[in-house]
Amino acid sequence: MKKIMLSAYVNNNLGDDLFLKILCERFPYIKFIIFTPQKTVFLKSFNNLHASTIGYYIDEISYKIFRRLFATKILSFFVNSHVHIGGSLFIENDKWKRKFHKYSLKVNSFSNNFLLGCNFGPFKKDEYLNSYKELFKVFNDISFRDTKSLKLFHDIDNARVSPDIVLSYSNNYEKTPKSIGISIINLSDRKELLEKEEIYLNNLKEIIINYASKGYTIKLFSFCEEEGDLTAANNLLNRVSYLSDEVEIVNYSGDIDYFLKEFNSMEIVVASRFHAMILGLVQSSSVIPIAYSEKMINTLDDLKYEGTVKSIKSLFENDYEEIIFSLEKENNLIDMTRYSQEAKQHFKILDKHLKE
Repeated sequence: MKKIMLSAYVNNNLGDDLFLKILCERFPYIKFIIFTPQKTVFLKSFNNLHASTIGYYIDEISYKIFRRLFATKILSFFVNSHVHIGGSLFIENDKWKRKFHKYSLKVNSFSNNFLLGCNFGPFKKDEYLNSYKELFKVFNDISFRDTKSLKLFHDIDNARVSPDIVLSYSNNYEKTPKSIGISIINLSDRKELLEKEEIYLNNLKEIIINYASKGYTIKLFSFCEEEGDLTAANNLLNRVSYLSDEVEIVNYSGDIDYFLKEFNSMEIVVASRFHAMILGLVQSSSVIPIAYSEKMINTLDDLKYEGTVKSIKSLFENDYEEIIFSLEKENNLIDMTRYSQEAKQHFKILDKHLKE
């Protein structure tokens, strides 16, 4: 079995785990090796995905002492290809230079590198952008998920764009009649959105009250407990405690098939998580995105979405009224067939490479 070094975000995040699910199921004849500090329930569910905590900690220690990645370098003697898959992989922060240096060491350890499904940013410094522009030139393929990111690297021949990888995921799930799913995020640790936390939660509370009065099945979905989704869901449920028997929290803890079955059975989706929005669209639910970042807006622009979109940054106290009105009047306004096929194009260069 051919082996490939894999980089991805591993933190029990539904969206990122779904990337890995799609990758592993597409290439069952490839053994993917990932260095990670933890072997999650999800990582253990694939026979062709090997998670090495030893490799992770050897690299961490060797980088701290010698500024080298010993485990990665040793692996590169036996494996010549590296795939990096994910979404928001390149966000500038105060420690970006250290992260960039480590990433450069990994990339330059392999003869072939493939970057699949990401967007670039947000960032502030030109130095940040230019550093990655130079590094990206050594990649065999860079497949972005939004046009805005591609435009930043328009002068790099190996850069291209396709719709989000998760749009290629298709399974027919039976819808639960009169059901609404709400994906919620925690704003407490998001400085740029913290002032909107009460308004955000109160709007979601009013949506719950409205649909409970209509006899709907209501589920709150926590896509990433580590990032505070479950905390936010419990906070919201406490605000409608008298409805606790009518509202269920579904937390993602690694059982991806169960979570997808629960989420994709919803007729209506109020989506704060990026991949709640994507899954809702691809499963033909009625979707209202409540965007926490530009990446959601950029993707909707690329998809030519004409429905109602709310941004948390500009959310007002009574916006729930427009959201409810829109959900009752609108359905999925996009034919996803074309975009689902185009999303598979993220893998076309890797497909060719693996057949060589």
